[in-house]
Amino acid sequence: MLCPTGQEHIGLLQTDAAKLADRRAVVPVALQERSALKKEEVWSTEGQGRESTVSAVSGGINLTPAEVINAAPSASERLELLKPITWIHAPKTGTSMVNLFYSHPNICPLVPKGIKMPDNRDLPDRDLFAAYPPDLFCPGSFKYDRGLEIQACHGAAGSLYEDIKGHIVAMFRQPEQRLLSAYHDTVWRTSHSWNSTIREPRDALDFAEVMQGCETKMIARQTEFNDADSNPCFGPPSPPATEDESDLAVQRLREGFAFVGLTDEWDISVCLFHAKFGGDCHAIEFVDSRLGAGRGDTDSKHNTSELHGFEDKVDGRLFEEAVRIFDEDTSRFGVSASSCTEWCWFKGDF
Repeated sequence: MLCPTGQEHIGLLQTDAAKLADRRAVVPVALQERSALKKEEVWSTEGQGRESTVSAVSGGINLTPAEVINAAPSASERLELLKPITWIHAPKTGTSMVNLFYSHPNICPLVPKGIKMPDNRDLPDRDLFAAYPPDLFCPGSFKYDRGLEIQACHGAAGSLYEDIKGHIVAMFRQPEQRLLSAYHDTVWRTSHSWNSTIREPRDALDFAEVMQGCETKMIARQTEFNDADSNPCFGPPSPPATEDESDLAVQRLREGFAFVGLTDEWDISVCLFHAKFGGDCHAIEFVDSRLGAGRGDTDSKHNTSELHGFEDKVDGRLFEEAVRIFDEDTSRFGVSASSCTEWCWFKGDF
């Protein structure tokens, strides 16, 4: 199971140390030593480097964490400000983001070139993490107590926001499309969306009405990152987002998210990530390793007639803000279809 719930999730966390020890046993000693040295290098300079960079960039002006990163003069400085990264991964917003992390030479420097998630709908990220544990192959890039494996399992920002603001990356998806994707994905619907122990959804509309506001609640609701029992996107029951939570989510998105991408603009989003944080583009970053059910291909959309006019207004408001930030960043960093064609899409290993 990709993202266990309840006691299964707690049991997984409790056995992480043992599993990591087993993985280390088959990882070459030389690589373990390189990883440890790299991690020590990153952590020993992280605080001092970030403090000096923030001071230099802000020039005494009170900037939000997102503004500090945007104002940094180089991609390498922006990336160092971003670390350690926290990926807020709402269900059905692109597990393939893992390929982007793993192919970036300054995020996962010890991952062999060309490695990506297997092309399947079952356990692509887990298969990759088992073969190339992120704590070893991406030293210092992700929080040690909230590693990439946990982030991939849809951990919410919740009570951790003050600790992770300025380090958050996320992809956003048009809310009704995200809900329909989650509804039709019967493989994973019961593990990271619908609580089938209560009842099954009657139809797509019933599912959407219960699950609306997921991304807003992930950002604003006070839940623990590692506590699957309080996962704001798992229900029923799933109390709807309040107006205060909606306001807070929009505020946090604007001030604390270092990177905002859009699943409907995946290619441009990948290009923007590289424009902002450096590294060459790679073909594997544009591959959908987990094409969801109910669509013919990566470009087709779900038929919203199933929702009978329903709109997720809370997440719709958040998505509108995400689009605004995305548009501002593409303008700020000179990213467009034509510019990406010149330096991203037909470079590297394409």
